[in-house]
Amino acid sequence: MDLYSAASRLSKPFVFNESTSAAELPIDAHGMIGDGRSVALVRVDGAIDWLCWPKFDSPSVFGAILDAERGGLTAVTPAQASFESLQRYDPDTNVLETLFTVPGQGTIRLTDFMPWNNDPRAAIHEIHRRIECLEGRVELDVVFDPRFGFGVETARFEQNEHGVLAHSPSGERLAAIVDDGASWVPRPRGGLTMRLSLTTGQRRWMVLSWDSVVPEPVHAYRPFEQLRSTRKAWRQWSTRLAYDGPHRHHVLRSALCLKLLIYSPTGAMVAAPTTSLPGGSATPATGTIATPGRATPPSPSAPRTSSASPPKRATSSTSSATRSTRRTASR
Repeated sequence: MDLYSAASRLSKPFVFNESTSAAELPIDAHGMIGDGRSVALVRVDGAIDWLCWPKFDSPSVFGAILDAERGGLTAVTPAQASFESLQRYDPDTNVLETLFTVPGQGTIRLTDFMPWNNDPRAAIHEIHRRIECLEGRVELDVVFDPRFGFGVETARFEQNEHGVLAHSPSGERLAAIVDDGASWVPRPRGGLTMRLSLTTGQRRWMVLSWDSVVPEPVHAYRPFEQLRSTRKAWRQWSTRLAYDGPHRHHVLRSALCLKLLIYSPTGAMVAAPTTSLPGGSATPATGTIATPGRATPPSPSAPRTSSASPPKRATSSTSSATRSTRRTASR
């Protein structure tokens, strides 16, 4: 069952309104995508607020999870402040889906992935974001605000008819392409932004490409082909899970999460996809490296808001499932 169909059976979305602050969101209000070289954290409001590129140990390009003002992010978010969001993974994959329900407008499905084929020799360092309007007419704000070098370096932007290319003072390049034709305009808080308006059945792609020389048309990045091949590769990898005991779905999701943390050229596993997350009474530190990968739909109960209580530490059953899958997360 896809997320759109399943949404009618769920009653615990993240609820956003005019007073919502990203700083109030718990760490488990994120999904995680990756390509065996790095991972990106995708917030339930459609923002990517953590990404070190092109490798796990590279400086961050998007680091708003640590510093909302200087860290940088990229986002595809409903323009209307009030909306609800659900997030989950496409079954047996690390392809992430986020469903926005905007009152009075309609429904948007955002599909995020980094192209992956389980070949340690292959890496193209791209993020593909498919934006689909499932019903109604919805306006979306798209943000591109990279902050190179852990937020220290200010980006310089060049635009052409296909997209925008961000340059860092130290020579890094990052392209953002949206197949709409809308123009990027300066964003008061930094970076660039554009407004999209989609009606039922319409689809747009956003592609982020590391070290591009010039932005190319979206079709040059083969997003449909990359989505098909990435889904296929993850599902083929998932079939290797030999475990057939209780809670197999959760064991597999733990294995998929751990696989994202493996640096494919060496097979070494990073301790966590993030660094130096602040702790305190408002945002206590979590106790499990698997938390950012938790993007399965929540069980039915009361709706959750951005001011929900902080995430709990991993339960003994979750920890056991994670330990039992470390063997399956090998290359």
